[in-house]
Amino acid sequence: MKANKWQIDASQFVYERDNSMLLARTGTGKTLTYLMTLQDWQDSGDVARVMVSAPLRVCNTVWRQEAEQWGIDTPFVLCTGEMTKKQQEDALRSRHHLLVNHNLLPKILKTDHGCDALIIDELSRFRNPTGAWQKAVRFNGPKIRTGGTGTPAPNGLTSLFGMSQTVGLGYIWGDYARNHDRWLRRFFYPEDYMQRKWIPFKETAGELAELIRPHTYTLEEGAVELPPIVQRRIDVQLPPKLRAKYEQMRSLSKLTDEEIVADTAGVMRMKLRQILSGFAYDNNGEPVSLEDDYRLQVLKDIVAEQNGQPIILVYEFKAQLAEMLKTWPNMPYLGGGSKDDDRTIDAWNLGNLPVLGLHPASAGHGLNLQAGGAAIAWWQLPDDLEAYDQTIARLARRGQRALSVFSYELAALDTVDQAVIAAAHGKRRVQDALWEALRR
Repeated sequence: MKANKWQIDASQFVYERDNSMLLARTGTGKTLTYLMTLQDWQDSGDVARVMVSAPLRVCNTVWRQEAEQWGIDTPFVLCTGEMTKKQQEDALRSRHHLLVNHNLLPKILKTDHGCDALIIDELSRFRNPTGAWQKAVRFNGPKIRTGGTGTPAPNGLTSLFGMSQTVGLGYIWGDYARNHDRWLRRFFYPEDYMQRKWIPFKETAGELAELIRPHTYTLEEGAVELPPIVQRRIDVQLPPKLRAKYEQMRSLSKLTDEEIVADTAGVMRMKLRQILSGFAYDNNGEPVSLEDDYRLQVLKDIVAEQNGQPIILVYEFKAQLAEMLKTWPNMPYLGGGSKDDDRTIDAWNLGNLPVLGLHPASAGHGLNLQAGGAAIAWWQLPDDLEAYDQTIARLARRGQRALSVFSYELAALDTVDQAVIAAAHGKRRVQDALWEALRR
């Protein structure tokens, strides 16, 4: 592989601006783009030291490895929350570029870190305008700030406010820049009287795109050829006993035989999703088995159909992982307190693992898993579009040798599983509308 024309153009775009965003579909090569920008900063002397903020596993397994792979001389030193205080201080005293995980970023920004520029990997994680990460960067970050993401509106267009503020582009909103509530009311209207969900006006996507376009590099559709994702929807019938538990929770907000109560609509939705998975957490946080492994049986059939070809099994709850480990006791996994992640990733990419467990929240961003296989199966689809897109993009990215990536997606009929799918489709339409508006 070599750098694409779009990566050269995008790196120059970022180099020429103190504040910018890079929007490109997940898996198209944003890391190399930023490595090229970093090298240009370094060679020109415009920036002496760069800080990269990324998810922990991405710090450990992506940036230094890709710099070496591409032959880019950008020496990095790790400065992460899993290191001792002395190790962090030693990293700060070095003159190498810093790799900092998101959770540690607010602390590091308050030190004498000596960085002139900040690159944020997975900018969409900074979308909360009142979040600690966003505030830390906004008030203590270097003057030169940029960030990239493949999911610019994972939960709607409201994400753009926090992301733009993070990279120093808050001023583009004019009179609405300092007040998030006023900004919301300018471009959206509340769906409910509690004002928890905001709906964009018909012209909002176009207006927002027009404001951010001068400061945002957007990858054109089709500029990078990625393997298509073949979605295999597997509809399953809920077993009768589990259906009775599901309906009981839905109608009474509790399971009478177990200490499991849902006191809010959000908790109710989560409890229903757990019941569909064959268990539910009680009020003490302990998993209660509802004695049905119907989803595990479907996963076993999918793995058997692979005939030894590697497949990733995605889990959301530790109880799901525990059930999978009973069937595949030697299955390595990422997330959920996993150990030796570097070795696990290497073994997968060498094709040595027939099955690999993966948790989206802790291992979905940035990891390169495309060399190890081209199939993924979900115990249960996540209630989050970004988690879905980011996880499947571990395989559907540059360097995937297979012609297609297969996604096996389990859903129980006539349940909240269908609501999760419908909500994801709605969020995708909003995000696609932003992509379209930016490319005009």
